[in-house]
Amino acid sequence: MYLKILVIADSHDNLSAVDELLKKKHYTSSNYVLHLGDIISPFTLVRFLNTKKKIVGVFGNNDGDKSKLKELCSALQDQPLRLSFGNIGFTLFHGFGSPDVTREIIYSLAENLSARGIKEVILYGHTHSAEVKKFQSVLVINPGALSGYLAGRKTYAVIELLDDVVKASIYDLITDEALITEAVSYE
Repeated sequence: MYLKILVIADSHDNLSAVDELLKKKHYTSSNYVLHLGDIISPFTLVRFLNTKKKIVGVFGNNDGDKSKLKELCSALQDQPLRLSFGNIGFTLFHGFGSPDVTREIIYSLAENLSARGIKEVILYGHTHSAEVKKFQSVLVINPGALSGYLAGRKTYAVIELLDDVVKASIYDLITDEALITEAVSYE
């Protein structure tokens, strides 16, 4: 089984960044789009929905009209949201309070799951800081901020699942450069 999942967070109504992403091969060739919150307005969500991609995600702390966003896309939920692709679990978060508190919570969960040997991918946003970090059987991914706000660059993540291997890469929206790549095997 091969799946390509595009992961974004913190688009913050930056329509030029959204429009740029929608033209990318990574977007057009993805099987799913996961949004980790702070879409902000329904008019931004509509841009994504018009592409007919399967979009799933969680609300962020800055999402305005949550009822309208949910009306437009019932696959948007409060955090955390649990999914699975094949035999690998995915947990989606936006974040909590400060960036430091968010990382503390996410890393603590990753360490706990890893200590129990659970195969998991944890996705989160909110910090506007891209990362891919391994905790033995757990892969933690933050795609950074699609908007580029507070981050200095506009980024997104691509996850490729091939059987029991998960490969995650963070890309710069403008240069298409792969900034970080990490893989974990769950064989």
